[in-house]
Amino acid sequence: MDNDEEKRTSEEEGSSSRRHFFSLIGWGSLIASIGGSVLASIRFFFPNVLFEPPRSFKIGKLDDYPEGTAMYLEEHVLYVFHKDNRVRCISAVCTHVGCTVSLDEAYNKFRCPCHGSIFDMDGKVLDGPAPRPLEWFKVILTGDEDLLVDKDEIVDSNYYFEV
Repeated sequence: MDNDEEKRTSEEEGSSSRRHFFSLIGWGSLIASIGGSVLASIRFFFPNVLFEPPRSFKIGKLDDYPEGTAMYLEEHVLYVFHKDNRVRCISAVCTHVGCTVSLDEAYNKFRCPCHGSIFDMDGKVLDGPAPRPLEWFKVILTGDEDLLVDKDEIVDSNYYFEV
């Protein structure tokens, strides 16, 4: 009978340690799920915000843009034209996949180096995969004599700010 008692004791110990193991797994899972829910609830109070540059910005004084020139502003990815006492701004972002177009003044065209789109001086698509013309932005003169470009206000290609 000593062998039978030893078997029962060892079976009880094995059963007891198995119960204890599964009890720990169960409690651990419960605590982990409650902890995850609490963390998700706390995270809810912190919004996902993208900080983008302002869509309306000053580009300097009119004197910074000599008459008859086209200047590229790398910081804002646009071209500023000053001709015949009129100022206008066009986006330098290709409407195909967003590459930066370059001005080919010899041929009076904008060329996209990525996929070969070509735009005329009004921003209209002449060739390539670009689906839309380049965008023109409204330009105004502020009270302190600075030029202000508003990228939220897209204007027609024949829009000029009269100086």
